[in-house]
Amino acid sequence: MSAYNGYHIAVLLTFLSTGLLALFVLSIGAGRPVTRLFGIYTLAISAWSFCWFKMISSGTYADSLFWSRFLHYPASFIPATFLHFVQHLLNIDKEKKQILLRRLFYVLGVVFLSVAFTPGFVATVTPKQVFAYYLEPGPYYLTFLMFFVCAITFIHSLLFMAFRASRGFKKTQIGWVFAAYVLAYTGGTAVFLPVYHLSLPSFALYLIPLCHVIVAYTIFAHRLMDINIIIRKTLVYSSVTGILTLVYLSVIALLAKVFQGWTGYQTVFSPAIAACLITIFFQPVRKRVQAFIDAKFFRQYVDREEKLYELSREVVTHTTPEAMAQALIRVLNEALHPKAVGLYLRARDGSGFERVSDAGSSMLPARMEEDNDLASYFKDHPQPFVQDMSSDVGQSYSTRLREDRESAA
Repeated sequence: MSAYNGYHIAVLLTFLSTGLLALFVLSIGAGRPVTRLFGIYTLAISAWSFCWFKMISSGTYADSLFWSRFLHYPASFIPATFLHFVQHLLNIDKEKKQILLRRLFYVLGVVFLSVAFTPGFVATVTPKQVFAYYLEPGPYYLTFLMFFVCAITFIHSLLFMAFRASRGFKKTQIGWVFAAYVLAYTGGTAVFLPVYHLSLPSFALYLIPLCHVIVAYTIFAHRLMDINIIIRKTLVYSSVTGILTLVYLSVIALLAKVFQGWTGYQTVFSPAIAACLITIFFQPVRKRVQAFIDAKFFRQYVDREEKLYELSREVVTHTTPEAMAQALIRVLNEALHPKAVGLYLRARDGSGFERVSDAGSSMLPARMEEDNDLASYFKDHPQPFVQDMSSDVGQSYSTRLREDRESAA
């Protein structure tokens, strides 16, 4: 085996990053088509990078030739699985034109796979650049290369057009995916350069694992494919299961000891009573755990239009300022999970401001005097106080961005 260098390390990083990302996504979201397709597509890249690593690191001609042909098994389906994933991501997978195109990509993948082990596809392997062996193309190889480049360019054009047409949070998601895969396929397409005796810059290969770091960031920071919803549910139910299992075992142990002290022997009533308690407390515990997890880990995602609509439905059912205030505070607390929030209204006798609704009020006074600093500020600045938010925090799918508001003004 040849000595490892920067090229080998880059390919290993590609294999590890894609493999781990695929396994993570499939482990938590395999039931949803978009996450399942993303996992399959990413596994195809991982398998291709492993075969490619074996080709450039094998010390014998026969081994390198085998892996140079075998790597085109997963590579033949990279364009088709990438297209399939992007179609689901953009919600265009049901369009007749997209269905026909997807089938064509899969059929061409089967065609290239069927000739991958023929000399007309990969003729041989020879030493090139810093590699012990690298493939020499046969007469069919240029057709595969042209299909691969044209297919990936077309898929990126779909992403770019969707990016320009979308708004709000969806635009942010598509933008990150588009940027990540532009980097990945810039590096991925560079691996064809040594095939035609051109120099392969080593830095290009590191763009592929960088892409998957960006995709992982988009999954967690921008809810790509709604995987955070799956993570959220997993955290909630695993936490609830752990808590209730501990309660169940504790209740059984305690009641068994109590009954044994009363009757002199253990009884079957202990598990039955524990099961009844678990049934009664499951829903309250789930709600409390979900509220805690939402407050600690999922605070940044707020659909503002949905919350405003929810508030409007609440307000129209109330007739007093106090009831309206409680509805407002409840919606704010569920959406933003502040440490403390309170709403003050002028006292009926006009002597100051009274707190009429709150959440986390241990930090807030029950009453504020007329001449306090906060009240004085709002007297001098009667216009609404609005803090501008970045496009990726609290953005709803249909809320206009700042550029749209400025152009409308």
